Amino acid sequence: MKNESLQKLLLYGLCSFMILAWTVFGATVVLAYSGNGGLIVHVTKTGDCYHNAGCGYLRSDIEMTLEDAYLAGYRPCSRCNPPEYTGDAGDVQVQNSGNSYNNQSHVTSNNSGNNYIVTTSIPESKSPVGLILGCVAGAGVITGGTIGGVRSSKRKREELIQKVNQQKSEYEHLQQDYKIQKDNYYHKQQMYENALQDYRAQLRENDLKLEEYENKIKYYKKYYSVRSLQDIVDAPKDIEIHEDGTVIKGEVGYNRKYGDLTAFVAPSGKKYHKKSNCGSSYFMQPINIYDAKLQGYSACKTCFSNKQDDEVPYWYRKIPEALKAIKELEKDNL
Repeated sequence: MKNESLQKLLLYGLCSFMILAWTVFGATVVLAYSGNGGLIVHVTKTGDCYHNAGCGYLRSDIEMTLEDAYLAGYRPCSRCNPPEYTGDAGDVQVQNSGNSYNNQSHVTSNNSGNNYIVTTSIPESKSPVGLILGCVAGAGVITGGTIGGVRSSKRKREELIQKVNQQKSEYEHLQQDYKIQKDNYYHKQQMYENALQDYRAQLRENDLKLEEYENKIKYYKKYYSVRSLQDIVDAPKDIEIHEDGTVIKGEVGYNRKYGDLTAFVAPSGKKYHKKSNCGSSYFMQPINIYDAKLQGYSACKTCFSNKQDDEVPYWYRKIPEALKAIKELEKDNL
């Protein structure tokens, strides 16, 4: 930044010196002539004016002699004020200027190797007022250049500070986003660890239940293997339970398959009866009275004068479970 300010200051000083020289010595016009004596001017591809070298309007630079430009219909540029064609290559007039010029010539060459005769025209007289105005203009340019350089440096410094602050803000936002993502990661990790602990605890609980179940199986196997079915279900002493689960009470006879627990049901009836020929029912089949109650049959009011209890004893309900356990034991050859 300091080097740029120094370069601008030197450039403004050089401009000031040129303005001062112009004021002291008058307007200096550098004219280039080709080797055959033709004055060199510059034209563009699309414009209708010819220019001095270095004119700001030059976009595409095409060199030709002043005479050729005049004959081609080009007119002088109003910005750079090139010489006007008068018919003589040695007699040059500068547009909008009444000064006469003495020509001093030396030979130079361009980038392509073509030789040119460069003529510098200097006025014959000097102006004190011009000298004063030139000094003032030079001082103004130097002062303005210095102030402009300082302002430019300050502006660039402010832009740089603003850019640094913007990058700092973006970095802080990125850091905040990273922190949020990191917190979310730790939160999810904690959730997974808690879920894993719960799963392990559940496995331990299942292992305990499995161990308890296995112990119960061992106990029941041993229990059922040494006791009778009647002892297992804890049936009353006047009840006889066969190996197939048939329950009998009292004497068995004709139409008394289950002894005192025998009842009869019709295929399409909803009542259980004490007699096989009760009422108009036909084809009645014997059934254990407790099974009839479990299957939803209700007591016949004609057969049973007393009100019957529809409840089935708990020991009778345990018989299917005990039979299943015994079959499992037989299956395991215990």
